[in-house]
Amino acid sequence: MDTIEVRRVAITVPGWRPAAPLASVLFVSGDADFRGVATRVLERACYGVEAAAHGGHALLACMRQHFDIILIDAVTIDRSGRFVAGLLRQAPHARLAAIETRPQSADELLARVATLLAVAEPKQ
Repeated sequence: MDTIEVRRVAITVPGWRPAAPLASVLFVSGDADFRGVATRVLERACYGVEAAAHGGHALLACMRQHFDIILIDAVTIDRSGRFVAGLLRQAPHARLAAIETRPQSADELLARVATLLAVAEPKQ
């Protein structure tokens, strides 16, 4: 029988700090799988992400913090989510976008977010 030894190593690098997020994103989707995958993709690309399962959670999140972008999955959002989306459109400094068709790859999702950041100007 072979023995495998596993060790965890902690390395301290003087002066190193994690990078600041590129932008803060609120991702709203009623589909837990899609919400989870999209959240991981965005976090790995250095976005600060909060996920919400429905419009009510999104509204509460917006009361707690400012988001640069609010992405709403139009495929799975319920009627209350559409109402809340209308409220969120009035939020200052928010870029709200509905995802009408789901991205087919991580690169496509990241491209959509980058486009929103580059093109859309926040409300003043």
